[in-house]
Amino acid sequence: MKIVSSEQWLNRSLAGQKFYKIGGQQHTEETKKKIAISKIGKKRLPFTEDHKNKIGISKSGKNNPNYNKKLSIETKSKISITRTGQCVGEDHPKYGKPLSDETKQKISQSHLGKTLTKETKQKISIANTGENNARFGKPCSQEHKKKLSEANIGKKHTELTKQKISQSSKNKPKFECQNCKNFYTKNILIQWHGEKCKK
Repeated sequence: MKIVSSEQWLNRSLAGQKFYKIGGQQHTEETKKKIAISKIGKKRLPFTEDHKNKIGISKSGKNNPNYNKKLSIETKSKISITRTGQCVGEDHPKYGKPLSDETKQKISQSHLGKTLTKETKQKISIANTGENNARFGKPCSQEHKKKLSEANIGKKHTELTKQKISQSSKNKPKFECQNCKNFYTKNILIQWHGEKCKK
């Protein structure tokens, strides 16, 4: 086996005598272009189910390098900044590629039986409330409202769904409208009461 003394190189192959840089150096634009050209027309063979399962097991639980590790606020902020504006619109790999019914069915089946804990639900709620909500301060246009209305024409809730909605409303805290003095859930209060109730 050939040993290289330089710290920037490491022998990683006993048979092929191949060497890999580990000094944090990056490819030049010219090299990147050559690599891209060399891969044109080449397709990687899809993984077999057995191969996928092996990869999944090798990266699951304690085998995962991030197991039991939480990202710091600083790290999350850096990731957020580096990803801002990426994979948006036409740059997204799934842009213009709707999921097939088969794929939708697989996703649906994979989530059957999974339930979120109350703690997780609360975290999701906080993360999407107020200014954190992607729609905060962005009222729907009349055109959008019309499309939503037309899309729901003829749709009716089943009796089971009605019972679930009724039950969930009973368990939600009620808030008093300062104008009509009646109590409503938060969503109803915001949508129909408050300043709107005066009208």
